[in-house]
Amino acid sequence: MTTVPDFLETVSTYKSYLGHGSFGFVLLAEHNDKTSSAIKFIYPTDDAKKNVQHQREATLTKPLRRHENLVTVKNSVFQKTLNPSQLNDIFSHCSHTTEATWKDLPTKIQNLGWTCIQMAPCGKNLSRWLDDPDSNITSVFVQLKQIQIIHGLVSGLRFLHSNKIIHRDLKPGNVMFTKEYQLPIKIGDFGQCRMVPGHEDHTFTKSGIGTRQYTAPEVLDRRVYDESAELVKDDHPLIGKIAKQLVTSLTKKKVEERCQNMGDVEKIISNWESVQITEKELHCRNGEDLMLCLPFITYALWGKECVIKSPNSFRIFGNGCSISNLCISPTPSLDFSLLISGSGYTVENITSRGINLRGDKCTLANIYVTKANIGIKISGNGNNIRSVKFENIANTLIEQDNYTQNSISDITQLNCGVPFVTRKNY
Repeated sequence: MTTVPDFLETVSTYKSYLGHGSFGFVLLAEHNDKTSSAIKFIYPTDDAKKNVQHQREATLTKPLRRHENLVTVKNSVFQKTLNPSQLNDIFSHCSHTTEATWKDLPTKIQNLGWTCIQMAPCGKNLSRWLDDPDSNITSVFVQLKQIQIIHGLVSGLRFLHSNKIIHRDLKPGNVMFTKEYQLPIKIGDFGQCRMVPGHEDHTFTKSGIGTRQYTAPEVLDRRVYDESAELVKDDHPLIGKIAKQLVTSLTKKKVEERCQNMGDVEKIISNWESVQITEKELHCRNGEDLMLCLPFITYALWGKECVIKSPNSFRIFGNGCSISNLCISPTPSLDFSLLISGSGYTVENITSRGINLRGDKCTLANIYVTKANIGIKISGNGNNIRSVKFENIANTLIEQDNYTQNSISDITQLNCGVPFVTRKNY
């Protein structure tokens, strides 16, 4: 009788050590098909309750459709015997303490086999981000990120609750970023989760399950304050008193006066849509910064295209960046609405009132340029400009330096009547 190989048999190499806990440890693995996954190795145990918890973590959310704010559980295997070669390979990425914990287990416990859970890889957890010096609240991007983190938590919990699942151990250590500290966040560690029965059962929230520091106050018979000053001392720089409103609505002394479901929470945070950024100019360091601030300078066309409405040029500096699906529409007084400085850019599906490209080896494709004096101005070499439509250009479609060599193809024009390409000495 042949056995079907499990996901551990498809691992070509373990790349790195991601973390550990009392349960075991997590490694980043690369498989034969070059895909990656995070694998959680849970130490063998003869504790029946722990085994039920491990099985629940591996199976409870697996049948659900994927949600961007939940860690995706792909596969699992129970009572897995790992041979000496596999163990050596695995422990070569772990600390001596992690390996010692395994070796200290009695042989009869070791023989019970491991529980291994395959998950989509994630970044660092929220607890580490909160301790990171770069998460200083004085940054407007950090403030915006805090708001998106809360939106992600509410969205993930609402999805779990809609599937009759309660988490019971929500804490920063169980909230992961998608990659490093990149959004969206993902709720993970489903070992304490329960399916909600068809009747009200207070043992699900009053049993003391979960991490003590994050347990509901009434579970430990602690005092719950009704005054917001006791819980949130300062207004949030962007959402002001709404932060206090959210915290106190979730922690009022009388349970019946709190938010009763995630819908109530969403009603509170819906007021965050009125948030205004006071800074006149924002310097985005990366794509995430750009996505965080776009809702405050755009007029809402999410999906196929994002329309940027700004009295200033949209300026992008860097190397090897990709930009797509943007419509940049500033005031008519500007010569160029999009300024690109750097090399190796890929710019696709862009609508702009003039583009000023200062760089080498960039690709501009599927571009629509309208109502500009100069359509595209190029200062650089080895750029590939293709599939560009010009409309209502006053002076020149494309202007470039006398000494540059760039590839230009598939150009169309409407209502222009101006030179196709001109050269000037810069």
